[in-house]
Amino acid sequence: MHHYGLDPSHYVSAPALSWDGMLKMTGIKIELFTDMTMHDFTEKAKRGGIAIAGHRFLKANNPKMGDSLIPLNLLPGFPM
Repeated sequence: MHHYGLDPSHYVSAPALSWDGMLKMTGIKIELFTDMTMHDFTEKAKRGGIAIAGHRFLKANNPKMGDSLIPLNLLPGFPM
């Protein structure tokens, strides 16, 4: 809050907060599209999908305990 003068509780995600912080610190003003062809060009260029870091790393805190990986996507299948 004290670095950018922005309240983090007003943002859904950290990237949204950092984007507004960048705009505030650089003083850049982003103009709205006035030409429909520019708008259509950007809409066609957008791509969707999942963005994740797929590299797994696991290290045990206790040296007597071995490393084990429980896949979290299978947890709903376990009986309660």
